[in-house]
Amino acid sequence: MNPAVAGPAQGIGSNSPSYGTRRMAAMLSRYPGRPVNRKQVRRIFRELNWIEPSRKKIDIIRGKGDGSKTVRT
Repeated sequence: MNPAVAGPAQGIGSNSPSYGTRRMAAMLSRYPGRPVNRKQVRRIFRELNWIEPSRKKIDIIRGKGDGSKTVRT
């Protein structure tokens, strides 16, 4: 994790917790220095446990996140 990017990301994230990776990347790119990629912000979010892995479509259809099958009668 790049500390030059992670520090400001934590500051912005604590003030605005509803920001996603795209908006956070745009906010971080405004700071002087090098531009910040959305993928880089996603990695930082994952390391800080701010986002969870996306659920699979079949789990969404079944209505459960654990992957267990439901029996329809």
